[in-house]
Amino acid sequence: MTSTFELKVNCVQNSNIAIHYLTSHPASLTDFPPFQPVPIEAVIPFAVIATFFTLTGSGLSAVKYYTNDKKPARYGLDYWESQMMERDRRLTGSIRGQSVCVNLVAPPEFSLN
Repeated sequence: MTSTFELKVNCVQNSNIAIHYLTSHPASLTDFPPFQPVPIEAVIPFAVIATFFTLTGSGLSAVKYYTNDKKPARYGLDYWESQMMERDRRLTGSIRGQSVCVNLVAPPEFSLN
């Protein structure tokens, strides 16, 4: 059984041998393996897929932005907020719009409420 002292000595000796080898044998460019070329047949489909994902995401974001009266989308709506959005839609024609002086008189649809 080897002691930890012997293992440390072996590690130091091995690292000294490695350092000596690296300093005595300078590496040249021919010692390293050549770099792998980028396969152009894989880059073109990747670029097409990435482009379509980007266009789809940007298009969806733009459509949501413009259909939401140029305001950020609402998340995590509870029942009260949904009712208020429906009320705003019926009063102003937009779920995001509250206007001060559009109609001071409620439309006839509100007579049933």
